[in-house]
Amino acid sequence: FLFEVIISNPPYINVADNYLNQGDVSFEPKNALVSSMMGLYDIKSIVEQSRNHLKNNGRLIIEHGFNQEEAVGKIFSSNNFNQVRCYKDLNGLPRFTTGLRN
Repeated sequence: FLFEVIISNPPYINVADNYLNQGDVSFEPKNALVSSMMGLYDIKSIVEQSRNHLKNNGRLIIEHGFNQEEAVGKIFSSNNFNQVRCYKDLNGLPRFTTGLRN
């Protein structure tokens, strides 16, 4: 099947991030939160694989950490996504990136 939209909230926290020991997150399973490559491994994998599952001009939307905007944008661009754009959450922090498959 080919999809018009794929939306993902993958693990994106760096294993060394102190945030993992704070608040409600400390009760979450680590494998739901943590990703290797400074939190980018799962994002990179999803972007790469999504090209095989999106229609032409299909949209990919991925949530990520507030400090990953630039790196995620580069991952999208290096995988030939167009109209790559990062959106901010209600706190004004960069929180998800979207792009269109060529």
